[in-house]
Order: sequence, then structure tokens, then C-alpha cells
Amino acid sequence: MKAYLYNIHCITNLHVGSGESQSGLIDKEVQRDPVLGMPCIPGSAIKGALREYLTNRSADRLDDRALLRAFGASPQDDDMNAGELKFIGATLLAYPVQRKGVYGDKTGPYIMRASRACVDHINQIAASFGLQPVDSHADDSKNLDSVQLPVVARNSIGGPDKTGSNLWYEEFVPHQAEFVCAIAGDDAMLLDEIDKHLDGHVVQFGANSSVGYGLCRLTNLTKEAQ
Repeated sequence: MKAYLYNIHCITNLHVGSGESQSGLIDKEVQRDPVLGMPCIPGSAIKGALREYLTNRSADRLDDRALLRAFGASPQDDDMNAGELKFIGATLLAYPVQRKGVYGDKTGPYIMRASRACVDHINQIAASFGLQPVDSHADDSKNLDSVQLPVVARNSIGGPDKTGSNLWYEEFVPHQAEFVCAIAGDDAMLLDEIDKHLDGHVVQFGANSSVGYGLCRLTNLTKEAQ
């Protein structure tokens, strides 16, 4: 089996919804890892977004046979083919936080909160970006508890008088956040063919595409590290 590791860089704010509210204060929360509690992008959401992107491309479009092999039949088809590629959900790598008027990535401590077993792997990924480890402090983990995602109030506007209604509060992952996901498959040629259409390209993930949410650039980290 061959696999490619991809960086997902959020160019705009991202909302991959969980479909329910756990706190009761926020109507639309983002999807989070059920164990770590960090924002994530499920493999199903990645597969759906990539399929839609590759299907709707007008220039240099992937042929239908390759799409069917990679992603399987669409939900409305009778064919039960599941597709040959496996889409591993995205884990949060870096998260922008405000510090004295400027923003910086709180990468190291945030990931260390998830699992110390990930540190060596994350450092390898960071090295591909030219990032170097920095000294941390014992109190950093305490500060993480206060880091929360931004929440925006939204409403729908309609009717002849253009009045607003149905106010709701929506959580989102801010732009400049970084995720890491993987795509794997037994057919290396098929994986390479898909990669040619993804590496360096901008794909829309999650909801609210009509207001510019979810625009992310994909970068193949495996090839960069070679």
C-alpha cells in the first residue's frame, strides 16, 4: 500500500459541522475528535470534498473511470463499489492564536496536549516547513484550556422588508490553521494520478461555501520530504 500525507492550509475560515450542539450555547459547533477534543475533519468529509472538486473541474478534468475507481459509486447510483482509495481524517497541526496584537501558531504545546507519542511524527512534518522546535514552559498546558474557537452570530435575511430572522451562533476554525490528512491505496498509479490534480490546488471543505468558508490549499508533504 502507498500513502501520501497532505497538509491542509486554511486560506479562509472553516466550518466542518458536527450536526449537533454539545454545550447548548453554540447552535452549530465544529467537528471535534471525540477523544482529544480538538477540531478535526472526518475522512468522509475529506472524501466528499475531494470528489466534488475533481468531478466539477472544467480544466484538466480527471476522467470518469479514474473517479469511479478512486471514490466509488455516487450515493444515488445502484452500484455499491466503495472505491479503491482510503481517506484518513485530518488532525489539527497548527492553530493561530492572538498574542499582544499579532497572531502566532500555537503548534507545539497544542499537539503535545493530544499525545506525546505524536511529537516525533509532528516534528518531522514541521521540519518539512523549515520549522525548528522551541523551548516550552510547564505552564503552557494550563494556557491551552482558555484557547477556544471563534464564534460568530449569523441570521437569515429574507422577505420583502429584508428583515433578519432565525439568529444562530456558529463556531469556526480560523484561517491560517493547519491540518494533516492522508490518502492511501494499493494502486500507486491511481494515487499518483489523483495527486496530480490535488497537490498545490485549492479545495473547498465543509459548509458555507457561498460566503467563502472552507477554502484550503493542499500540499503533498510526502513528496516534499523526499
